[in-house]
Amino acid sequence: MINVHLTEGFGNNIFQVLFAEHLSNLSGKEIYVTGSQSQISNLYRTAQEPIAGAIISDRKINRRQFGFEDLVELCLASLRRNGSIYLKGNFEYWQLFSHVNILSTPLKAFYKQGNYSEVIRIHLRLNNRLVQLNHALNWIDPHKLLTHIRRSDAVSVIELITDFDFPAARQDLLKLVDSLKKECRSGPNNGAVLLPNRLCINYALAWIRAIEEHGIVVPKNTPVTYGLNSGGLNRDFLDDFYALQGSKTLIMWGSTFSYLAWKFSGSDCAATIVSPWKLDKHGHGPYLDEDPGCQNVEYQSLLYHGVSVCDRFLLILIRRLPYILRHYLQILVRKVINA
Repeated sequence: MINVHLTEGFGNNIFQVLFAEHLSNLSGKEIYVTGSQSQISNLYRTAQEPIAGAIISDRKINRRQFGFEDLVELCLASLRRNGSIYLKGNFEYWQLFSHVNILSTPLKAFYKQGNYSEVIRIHLRLNNRLVQLNHALNWIDPHKLLTHIRRSDAVSVIELITDFDFPAARQDLLKLVDSLKKECRSGPNNGAVLLPNRLCINYALAWIRAIEEHGIVVPKNTPVTYGLNSGGLNRDFLDDFYALQGSKTLIMWGSTFSYLAWKFSGSDCAATIVSPWKLDKHGHGPYLDEDPGCQNVEYQSLLYHGVSVCDRFLLILIRRLPYILRHYLQILVRKVINA
């Protein structure tokens, strides 16, 4: 048996069961799920309690030494030895999409192919990403983004799919930011470093001004929740998932959710994964930068390698560096040193 322990988060759950599907295809073993109840768990056989077997956690795997294929082989060897395994962790390996056909799994329930809209859709994950330091590194200038789209495309309608409650923000932005912080402290990422209110409010105001200036359509969304649903998404987040699937042109960054919607769509849409790290380079608009947007992971690898080959090192941070980036680098270096 392959027992998958589901955590919080729709995207996390998809990767967890995709990894189990890959192992099931290779071993012929059945899949059972335990953990958080979600839209995903309804598609699989559930176990009342974890099935006895070797526990395999990708959080304890050293990814610098243990690649995707190595982990798969470890799981298969454990299945041959014990007959069952218990998977804990996110197993967020992008290679899974080249190994598993989504339409041959129960996940096909989320595949809603249909007519693709000519509307340009932008997916903005903002709730916890508005108040958490690590997500603030992926902030981009909304005015620059929307100005570039208007100049480069003749389509008159731009639609913003977002989990952020803009109507509530216009009424009392400080109250909304405080509420988001409170939900973060009680949610699955309660250890995250939170930003000062001033930075959160200024960035939210930048989006509000840009939306009004450029005439962006923001479909009405329902109030958000962190603990009761999936990863802080809207209560009707699957409607957003299907809307993103129906986009001929989809602009996204900093969100596994929109990437998964794109992968599930089966379309040849001109999806653009925006890299905020290239926003100001060479005068390019962010819409032109097609990049996985995982530069922070690359920086982390470089730091790990650099520290591992030297006896001492000196980190110099210039004053012109944005406060958010300086703070993040200090936290990252401490993490590298303690690894």
